[in-house]
Amino acid sequence: MEIVSQISQVLKQGYLRKKKSNPRVSVRWLAGQLSLSPAMTSMILNGKRLPSLQILGELCRHLDIDFEVEDRLRKNLLKNKNNSATISDLAFSRPEATEKENKARDWHRVDDDQLVALEDWHYFAIMQTMLLKAYDGGIDFIADFLGVSHKKVEKAVAKLLKAGLVEKDPDTGCFYKTHYQAEFTSRDRSRLTHHHIKNMEKVTDILQNRSSTYNRENRLVTSSCFTCRQEDIPVIKQKIADLLKEVASTDSSQGHEEVCFFLAQFVPLSNR
Repeated sequence: MEIVSQISQVLKQGYLRKKKSNPRVSVRWLAGQLSLSPAMTSMILNGKRLPSLQILGELCRHLDIDFEVEDRLRKNLLKNKNNSATISDLAFSRPEATEKENKARDWHRVDDDQLVALEDWHYFAIMQTMLLKAYDGGIDFIADFLGVSHKKVEKAVAKLLKAGLVEKDPDTGCFYKTHYQAEFTSRDRSRLTHHHIKNMEKVTDILQNRSSTYNRENRLVTSSCFTCRQEDIPVIKQKIADLLKEVASTDSSQGHEEVCFFLAQFVPLSNR
């Protein structure tokens, strides 16, 4: 019951804070955002029910709860022995650590308009290329580095600008990434599925067609098939998500030189 109390206390405080800043906020309003009944929403806020991991994420987003606090709540939720929730698909992006961006070092949760970044593999790659120490601020550099057409990069940058994920310096005309670190997640599972498929298609193409010594020596492709208890699945998924974030947060104080994909798949094989 201690975990239930800890989670509900944070959620209730977030709800009351949100309600104070916006009197129109109510349990019924929140329930509508979550696609839950008002009764179920009230029980979660009052510690009578634990939310699923997906609902926890939605609650934190609608109640403006800090990302680091959400991480702690998620891990506490997984400690509950009876928890059978599943973690949502996540896509992580690791931006630069320039003086300009130090103000935004926390992980930034994107809004729905910014999900444009999930449209194809090169959207993330374009933003990451803007972090390289050799980057000159222009589209030509990005196109040459990634092997993507100038037109394709130009179109993607225009959408990223509109979404607020990229900025253009009015004095130099250079393009820069907006947020230090960002997490992309969506209720629209089809968008995330599309994003992951595009990433896998790109990596498959590289495996089949890029056989340079540099590429072979610097990539890692590994897999495993193993058994586990069904109740262990949420914990395993959380560990993988934590590893992704840890790798994405690796210190690059000496400057970025490469853009890399890190694809992790955990897939149950039973025909259910």
